[in-house]
Amino acid sequence: MKMLGLLFLLWSAGCISAAGQERTVALDGIRLTTVDRAGDFYAITEQYIYKFDSLGRPLDSVAVDVPVTLFDPGNGVRMLAYFRDKQEYAIYSPTLDERQRLGIDASFAISPWLVCASGDYDLVILDAADWSIKKVDTRRSVVSSEFTLDPEPGKDADFIFMREYLGFLFIHDRNKGIHVFNRLGMKLRTLPTDAESFYFRGEELYYYTQGALHLVNLYTLEQRVVSIESSSRDVVLGVGTAMIVTNHGLEFRPLSKIF
Repeated sequence: MKMLGLLFLLWSAGCISAAGQERTVALDGIRLTTVDRAGDFYAITEQYIYKFDSLGRPLDSVAVDVPVTLFDPGNGVRMLAYFRDKQEYAIYSPTLDERQRLGIDASFAISPWLVCASGDYDLVILDAADWSIKKVDTRRSVVSSEFTLDPEPGKDADFIFMREYLGFLFIHDRNKGIHVFNRLGMKLRTLPTDAESFYFRGEELYYYTQGALHLVNLYTLEQRVVSIESSSRDVVLGVGTAMIVTNHGLEFRPLSKIF
């Protein structure tokens, strides 16, 4: 798997054009993207997880045997990928070596729909069987807290992403928006959006839709909007650089050209 990643790096080196600090990478079939705290970017296709540094230079890649449902970079040291087709999650190192792969115990969730990281070692599981949320202490193999989504989502719910950040839990329903819960499981608000994904930057949550980047302060709810050309599919902000997802691959631009 790592040899395949090396071949990708050698291939991509011939497909990157740099003009100043701008870079373009040809990559088909991008399904998921994200960024870690250090500003390293990740792009995920049906068969691979690709990692790029904060300037858009390819670092590594790893093949996956089934599509990744959710990828949580955590702090960039212990990254989690959830595979719903197998009801398994894998832990990756910073160089995308698979350190661990485990199944979801049926005592924790009958139908685990989404799984993300909580802190360095714990899990948050959304169980579609009863729409419960369980936080699991993986070192002791016990449920440390639990609550049920209220009201029950119903058939119109389409949960596509979940992440814990700054003590809040964010669950993305494609049909309604991003639901925000506190540590006690109390729903605080829903941020309506038709975006396909969302990310975090400091105290802000942001998402890209209809040619604009929307940034929301998590504490004051103050919002700002930055226009970006509509040919972009998604925008991910790093440390000094933005990763633009297009129909043909990725473009890396200095943040000074975004804001």
